[in-house]
Amino acid sequence: YRFDKRGDLDGHPKRALGIMDSRATLVLNALNQENESFELDENTRFSLPYDPQAKKKPYLIKSIDIDTKIITVEYLNKQGNKSEHVMQFAK
Repeated sequence: YRFDKRGDLDGHPKRALGIMDSRATLVLNALNQENESFELDENTRFSLPYDPQAKKKPYLIKSIDIDTKIITVEYLNKQGNKSEHVMQFAK
């Protein structure tokens, strides 16, 4: 969904001023998870292998850019620093 600062829904001529949240469908092609997809909203934490009930969710869907078709996942690397993994949309 998209709405601008005044609350007008999509279709408003100045919709670029709006806010948009996105959802991605991910497939983990490892850990015996092939062909099992899961959906995550932008700015949502998750675990791998995916478990919605996991107590530790070290990964964050930082952004989903529908214009560039890029998903950015944030996580802490082995040194404890924030790192990002960038993925292109498959479709």
